[in-house]
Amino acid sequence: MCSFFSETDMLNHLGISGMNIQPQSLIKLCEVLSCCPKLLAIHMNDNQILDPTSDHLLREILAIFDLGEYEVDETCWLKKMTNQTIDQNFIKEKIIEHLEQKE
Repeated sequence: MCSFFSETDMLNHLGISGMNIQPQSLIKLCEVLSCCPKLLAIHMNDNQILDPTSDHLLREILAIFDLGEYEVDETCWLKKMTNQTIDQNFIKEKIIEHLEQKE
């Protein structure tokens, strides 16, 4: 996958959710993807990113894409909240409430 992504310049959206990619492989993949010039979105849920024991993985991935500390804090807030519930509607409502409070 890394070879393919390092050679393409047309990739703009990638869904790799639920592929159970191991943390070290995910980091290597993100390093390659961060150089894709037209990449706008990556979906990578269910790759151990929201696992309570993998906070370092989340921070490292955010750093690879140069998302900064503000986003790390926001994502960690979301991570803590999603670990408390599996109700997707509840999660969506809480995200909307949180964003409205910031305005």
